[in-house]
Amino acid sequence: MDFANKYNLIELLAGDGVQSYRALQTSTGRDVAVHVLVGGKTPENEALLVRLRAMEPHSMAKLIEVGEYHGDTFVVTLGPPYQGLDEWLAEQDGAAAGAHDFGKAGFWKRPDAGSLAAVPVPGVPPVAAATTQFAPLPPVPGVPPVAAGTTQFAPPPPLAHPVAPSSSEPGEFTRMFQSPVAPPSPVPGVTPVAAATKQFAPLPPVPGVTPVAAATKQFAPLPPVPGVPPV
Repeated sequence: MDFANKYNLIELLAGDGVQSYRALQTSTGRDVAVHVLVGGKTPENEALLVRLRAMEPHSMAKLIEVGEYHGDTFVVTLGPPYQGLDEWLAEQDGAAAGAHDFGKAGFWKRPDAGSLAAVPVPGVPPVAAATTQFAPLPPVPGVPPVAAGTTQFAPPPPLAHPVAPSSSEPGEFTRMFQSPVAPPSPVPGVTPVAAATKQFAPLPPVPGVTPVAAATKQFAPLPPVPGVPPV
């Protein structure tokens, strides 16, 4: 199948030198760009072909066909974009250069696991990786320095007015309750009793009344009444 049957040229793109067309591949129906290198094997056209042969594999995948038609070389690339061959080659070269720089050693460096990237701070000396360092605290007057990794507390300052130690002897208020109580004065005719015992003196005898035993209630007989027989 010749060139005319393979591709349907739709529109000529603006530009000098190489004639580039927006076209349609008849066998697949996909959009393509057809570039015709008019003028034969000129130095300019040969330089373009050298650049085509030096393309990277990912750019080669966008190249559909290179052939000849009526003594002129034509190049078919996948579209869109629809642009001149020189512009298309420049775009492929730029993509290849970026991919090459990305693959360079040191272009993309990942920090080691478990470490943080140190950001320099003006006036602060750098420390070793994964090391946290703090500036030492200023000395405190009267407090001796301690060794690293040791926790030490300064003794509390003495009180302005020291408190006298408490005595084991009771105070005056306590002694008031602890002082012995004087025993009560004896009452004439009353026999003193033991502590916590309540006792009363016996009553004097009543004339005409017979004394009775303890816890017994007895009344004296009534005098006889004239004219009433006793019961």
